[in-house]
Amino acid sequence: MNILFLVQPGTNSRRILLDMARGFHRAGHRTTTIELAPVWAALSAQPQRASEIKTQFTRELSRALLGHSIELCVAMWANALFSLVNLRTPAEGQTQARENTIFEALDIPHLLFWLDAPQWAHQDGVQPLFKKPILAERQLIHLINNTATAAEMTQLLGFGMTIAAPYAIDEEVFKPHDVPLQADVVYASGPGMPAPTDLALKLLESDEPDFGLLRAEAAATLRPRLLESLEHCSVEPPQREAFTDRAIDSQLHNRHTPVLQRVREIACEDASLARVAQWLLESPVAYTRFSMLLRQVEASERPFTAAFLSKRFNVETFGGGDLSAWGFQGFQHGMVDHERMAAIYSRAPIGLNLMRWQDDAGLNLKPIEIAASGCACVSVRRGGVEGVLTPTSEIELFDTPMQASRLIEALLSDDARRQSLASQGRSRVLREHTWAVRAQGLVEAVRARSLSARVSGTPEAMASEPVPA
Repeated sequence: MNILFLVQPGTNSRRILLDMARGFHRAGHRTTTIELAPVWAALSAQPQRASEIKTQFTRELSRALLGHSIELCVAMWANALFSLVNLRTPAEGQTQARENTIFEALDIPHLLFWLDAPQWAHQDGVQPLFKKPILAERQLIHLINNTATAAEMTQLLGFGMTIAAPYAIDEEVFKPHDVPLQADVVYASGPGMPAPTDLALKLLESDEPDFGLLRAEAAATLRPRLLESLEHCSVEPPQREAFTDRAIDSQLHNRHTPVLQRVREIACEDASLARVAQWLLESPVAYTRFSMLLRQVEASERPFTAAFLSKRFNVETFGGGDLSAWGFQGFQHGMVDHERMAAIYSRAPIGLNLMRWQDDAGLNLKPIEIAASGCACVSVRRGGVEGVLTPTSEIELFDTPMQASRLIEALLSDDARRQSLASQGRSRVLREHTWAVRAQGLVEAVRARSLSARVSGTPEAMASEPVPA
């Protein structure tokens, strides 16, 4: 297959997309890249000319897609959609022209690689597109890492074909490095961590902290904002309050069940709350706000766990998150180039993974990177992990900081067990989770989708005219 990658500027996300492109190339596909940086720079420098700049880029990209016989275009998030203008295509039997992306008009599939869920990608910039016909175009194919988010995208937000598949890595980038061990544990931190509350700092002084208290504190703080997100619902306030309390209770006691499923369960279990649930399920932006606020109950998990473990083990971190306010006692490398991450992981026998609060299902990229780098991976539990790495043989899972501490202590004292975990994890990644392996399934899905679109008919490309997005 002849594939074009539209590559965004940036650091790690850019390199992840380039890793993907190299994987497709290793799988035998012809790959080409076009840089989005010049377009974005022009848009930033001359915002008053945005329509003109996008129209020109749309024409140039259309010529490239057709002139080079491109069979698939790939870009991360909605970068391609936001860098182009739509096309007006005459619709048979209608007085007004229909707006399509150039991919639909030119009959060329476009794969949107959602490294973050659409609900909060682009600083919420995708939300205005929810339930718009353009997201469900036949030639747009969406890739996300888990079935729970895929269900939200297709059942609530109006997305079309959505593939749920685990992330993957470039095996030449993530591999063991022969460097001296400097730490017990390495953790890749991230931005967006809240400041610690007084309760959090108090719990960190305990040998056996009750992390549930911190989650309950967060839930109580978030309750007024959750109620506010329901203010436009026509149901009476008592029902809105009861629904909110049931949702909070579900987060505190059933967090590994996706929010969408829990909302539906509340509606089925209590008819008096069904109208609130139905309003949410019919209001994509309101649902997104409510569900994201609900997930913030878990926002302190990453910094608290890292700080707690740093008091008991030699922990090193890298990445964009600063843990100093949490009393973190290990060494923080700060930002590290994508190509150096495996070398940092190799400084310790154990790699720690702590999930983002924004996601309630699906394994993030870090456990795959950790395992590929030759480390034993210890990760907070998350729904869907079993389809990526097998618990106890390829990855160890924990639910609380205390459980994490016990797991790490046991692995550090058992070389054979730790090395087996690392070896089997790496073997699984090389067998199933490289981009070269993932390319096969994605290409088959794209070809099947493209064939289906052609059979059902496509818009006339030659009659299309650019219009502002």
